[in-house]
Amino acid sequence: MELYLLNYSDDRFRRKGGIYRQNQLNLNKTAREQGISNIVSWEAKDLLQTDFYAKHKEYLDKPSGENGHAFKVYIISELLNKIEYGDILFYYDCGTWGIRQSVQPLIDLCVSNNGTVFHQVRFKNSHWTKRDAFVYMDCDEPKYHEARQIQTTWMLLQKNDFTLNFIAEWFQYNLDERIASQGLPNTCGLPNLHGFQKHRDDQSIVTNLVIKHGIKTFEFGDKDVNIFINLLKTPPLLRQPKHLMYKLRNRLSKQWQ
Repeated sequence: MELYLLNYSDDRFRRKGGIYRQNQLNLNKTAREQGISNIVSWEAKDLLQTDFYAKHKEYLDKPSGENGHAFKVYIISELLNKIEYGDILFYYDCGTWGIRQSVQPLIDLCVSNNGTVFHQVRFKNSHWTKRDAFVYMDCDEPKYHEARQIQTTWMLLQKNDFTLNFIAEWFQYNLDERIASQGLPNTCGLPNLHGFQKHRDDQSIVTNLVIKHGIKTFEFGDKDVNIFINLLKTPPLLRQPKHLMYKLRNRLSKQWQ
């Protein structure tokens, strides 16, 4: 069983000052320090050379929020289809967090959870998912509306038939602009649900899919994977956000950045 770290950087639109390539280099450096040797890093120039880009150029040239960050599911699909069955893909956005400790707890969790690790954020899905996504994904029901949203900053997927089908389904929905785009108004004829603030494109799609397929997800999520790993090593009763241990681990982890 091999572990593959996957990431993507795109500074074409100078989002957040154009820091993603440097973040990517830093992420890869910290990954190697933790013994991760299989690292697959995409840049925008790599995406522009693909048949996928040629076929969907107009869609992909839009700012990422208007194409649902479609690059993400594309590169995940590409790598997941290339690696061996049983291997694990660890996707991680190019933020500032790095990997500061062993990811073995994540690997163990992924294997024990039928090949997936998805983490929740503390936001109601209906507040961050437009009505079109619920309707056109056949998910316009309270169990989808009331769920906590899944964050796609990082995730683990072990290659098996289920995860291959899951990614293929995600890919299909991400190419439907009605479902994925933050910028396109609803076309279903129904208003957004009470409390709606903004559409979260790929996160909204993944949230609906994990609920649809009954995937076990984890509620103590954070963009910084190190915080999640720390909490995995904490007894369950001490993982609650109101508990001093949770606050202390969270604060210490952020100080290590």
